[in-house]
Amino acid sequence: PEYQLFEETVYADIGFGPKNMGLSGEELDKRIRETCKIIGVKDEFLEKSPFELSGGQKQRLTIARAVARKPDVLILDDSSSALDYATDAALKKALRRSVNF
Repeated sequence: PEYQLFEETVYADIGFGPKNMGLSGEELDKRIRETCKIIGVKDEFLEKSPFELSGGQKQRLTIARAVARKPDVLILDDSSSALDYATDAALKKALRRSVNF
């Protein structure tokens, strides 16, 4: 996942796609925070550098970046390969919830 991260903060990284889709201000902030809630990215990580995160946290962040764009289709290849069983199960549950996001 570290090859897909390039913003200075987790917050900016999640907001990259929506920002480039034209979202800004409160609308962008709301999208980022809703995505964090769905995917399980804790507020305490938002101002950290993505490169300070563990491998599993980085993987969760890259998925949050994709979900934040609200795509019609989300294709994942080994999206949970670096995650332990409990985190993998929680992430899959979160992705199912994101369908109605």
